[in-house]
Amino acid sequence: MNRGLGLGIVLALAGCAGWNTEPPAPSLTIGVLAAPSGLDPALHDEPATNAIARDVLATLVHVRPDTFAIEPGIASSWSVAPDGTTWTFALRSGVEFSDGSAVDATAVKANFDRWRLTKDPNHGDGPYPQFEARFGGYDDASRIVSVDAPTPQTVVIRLREPYAPLLRDLALPAFGIGSPKALAYSLPQYDEAPTGSGPYRIDDVAALDHVTLVRNPQWTQAAPAFASSTIRFIPDAPTARLSLEKSDVDAVFDPDSAGLRDAALRSERLVRAPSSAVALLAFDTTRPPFDDERLRRAIWAAVDAGAVARAAGTSAAVAHDVLLPSMRGAAGNWTSLADRTAARATLRTVRAAAPIALYYPQAGTPALADPSAVAQEIAGELRTAGLVVDPRPTSPPIALPAPGTDGALGLIVVDCPTGEPDDVFSAVGNLWSDPEYRRLLAASRAAGNDHTRDAALRALDRAVRDRAVVMPLVDLAPVSVLAPAIDLDAYPMFEGAR
Repeated sequence: MNRGLGLGIVLALAGCAGWNTEPPAPSLTIGVLAAPSGLDPALHDEPATNAIARDVLATLVHVRPDTFAIEPGIASSWSVAPDGTTWTFALRSGVEFSDGSAVDATAVKANFDRWRLTKDPNHGDGPYPQFEARFGGYDDASRIVSVDAPTPQTVVIRLREPYAPLLRDLALPAFGIGSPKALAYSLPQYDEAPTGSGPYRIDDVAALDHVTLVRNPQWTQAAPAFASSTIRFIPDAPTARLSLEKSDVDAVFDPDSAGLRDAALRSERLVRAPSSAVALLAFDTTRPPFDDERLRRAIWAAVDAGAVARAAGTSAAVAHDVLLPSMRGAAGNWTSLADRTAARATLRTVRAAAPIALYYPQAGTPALADPSAVAQEIAGELRTAGLVVDPRPTSPPIALPAPGTDGALGLIVVDCPTGEPDDVFSAVGNLWSDPEYRRLLAASRAAGNDHTRDAALRALDRAVRDRAVVMPLVDLAPVSVLAPAIDLDAYPMFEGAR
């Protein structure tokens, strides 16, 4: 993987800001098969919105997509009090938004107050989906008690209780720091073209057609990879293929989706970002037949993860843990304790009253474009092993137990954009009501140092593995394909696609 390639639409092709040491390359046009409903990532948790926000709205910290290491962003350093509830961030000096206003502690506080306080004049109607998901809600329901700016370069965040995932959560695009001046001027206009302090600023927006980014003149760090980038919204896969062939676009994001898989497989110019999601096979452990741990282990042995990865397409690699390999707490050595012959013998003993439902997401994602193909592969292998399985599409989030006379299976896709293990373990916790597991999950969140947290995460990992609650299937990543006519010599960050 070329180090200049990162996550998301713009970052997957334009190179992660701050890493590029080459002179700026020509402009880049990227095709995307979905127009976002808005560009404010706090309001719209959508792939195109988040990718644009990563280039426009700097966050307090950011995460390297290849290692998940936390690095400075707007904040140059940070510390946490011994009780784990007070975080202090020292901000870099001399940073400005693209409108020339200062990125100081008051500006950071204004953004947090907007997200968390319903009476803040910039809160608007909301909702703020990632803020709710990560911090529990607004006002007194929020994990955040207060955000203060004791000096122009110091921000203090006080929590109701220790929360170890805080730093990685703050690296999400949803928590990009925007200009209070722009927010106060017009919330609808901010949603159309947010103003931040990232390496790019939004120069032109044509709804449902394109967004053009140009270098931010206030950016003082290493030059971004391109002088400008245009994200063009393409209505369907045939148009995307034609746009690539005619070089109307230099690249298309997520070529696995909607018929672009074959073009990607034929292309030697395929760009695969680091894995940022994991697909799991979840069991309804509360009812027969999957209340029997032996049967769950038999399915582990009967399902060929390699075949599942091939069904998932070019973005997939066999998973060896519920956590991605670079995640804190990942063991990476999950194995089935039953051989395939013994597994099939066990599966033949199942006497379900009806075919067992395998629920899977109806719609694809940038990480898993065709969930149906994966579900059909799993069902086919289990049928061969003697278990009658009925794949059923449903809208996520997939909740188990599901309606029916027997327990169900679920294909779960967990997005982990910042490498936060709590994202995976929380998803498992939504499916498994085990008191000891919930205690371990709470302990991992309350850990006050890396050593304590590592131990808690390893305990969680062992609990899920030893009880065979879910089966890790494949690690997933966004994929892009470059147009045939693109000059790779002009784009040195693409050398990994040669």
